[in-house]
Parts: sequence; structure tokens; C-alpha cells
Amino acid sequence: MNGVITCLLLAVAVFVFAATAGCGGGGEATLNPDQAVTVAGFNADVAFVDLDGGSYGDLLDSMDAVIALARENPDAVYETTDGERTTMRQVLSDAASTLQGSHPDLAAELDRAVATLE
Repeated sequence: MNGVITCLLLAVAVFVFAATAGCGGGGEATLNPDQAVTVAGFNADVAFVDLDGGSYGDLLDSMDAVIALARENPDAVYETTDGERTTMRQVLSDAASTLQGSHPDLAAELDRAVATLE
């Protein structure tokens, strides 16, 4: 069931990104479709691990990928499926806040990653 939901979230993220690509933006860096899918998967993994103990290994893999994206461009914009625009720096901070109660070790790792972003 978790795999189906993750796939659905990823498909929606790709659709939203494709539908809004090229709209507005004022020159700010945005994620490409592959990067947006990576972030959507990470957000889904965070939610699953926090809510029902989803795959810890999947979260670690996607966390590494999203931290790498944030290091490339911490101010790149990710647009959520509901149209909210957030920077990669904020994606990491939000995930750290979500995981603080259930996985403080991962939250601390994300906080450290945010602290090192330029």
C-alpha cells in the first residue's frame, strides 16, 4: 500500500511540475522534473516513517539524495502538489521538524545539513 501511495505522490508531483514549468518565477532557480520527483519521494518517505514506521532504509536513501540537491542549490524552489513553493533549505527544515518526535537522530542530521548550506 505504501508503494502505491508513494507512486501516486510522485506522479502528482511530476504533473504539477510539468503543468507549472515556465510560469512566473522571476529568475529563481527551480528544480527539474527528476529533482522534483526526488523531493516528492523524500517527503512521502518522511510522512510514512513518521506516521506508521515506514521503510527506514528508503528514507535514508532519499534523505541523502535531497541533502545533495540542497547542497547544489539551497535556494532552488520546489513546488508542492498543492502549489506551495518552498526552498530546498526549507524542505530539509520541515522534514527535521516532522521527524523530531519520532526520529530525533534523523532530525538532527537534517538540522546539521541545513546549518552547513551556504
